[in-house]
Amino acid sequence: MTKYEIIDGVGIIPQGVTKIEYEAFMYCSNLTSIVIPNSVTEIEEWAFYDCAGLTEIRFQGDAPAFVNGAFYNTAATVYYPADNSTWTEEVRQNYGGTITWQSYAVTVAEGVYAENFPWRLDSDGVLTVSGTGAMPDCSSYGDT
Repeated sequence: MTKYEIIDGVGIIPQGVTKIEYEAFMYCSNLTSIVIPNSVTEIEEWAFYDCAGLTEIRFQGDAPAFVNGAFYNTAATVYYPADNSTWTEEVRQNYGGTITWQSYAVTVAEGVYAENFPWRLDSDGVLTVSGTGAMPDCSSYGDT
């Protein structure tokens, strides 16, 4: 049996785990959020049965095979990668709970400009630049 941890309300599933087992988090009222690593390919029945405090589940990879009842009596928002075609409407079901499905953009590139301006480009085409201080003069780069 796989050892799962809950630290400060956050469920920890080690990378490399392929299955979230039957009753793995059953009645875990102190579980508030969990990230499902991309190695998980199956979620068994009652894996998240009656997790009263669980409000957020975030998947990092392909849609796993869900057994009906995986989220029985649990209400949560489940986030899945927007650019991943395995997350079909057929997959996005309630599985015995009250589940709200929400896609999220995936970072496709990131870096740092001028030493103190980190940037990130998401899969939905949004470029985010942050940092502090004055932006350096970019006029020498010409029109792009």
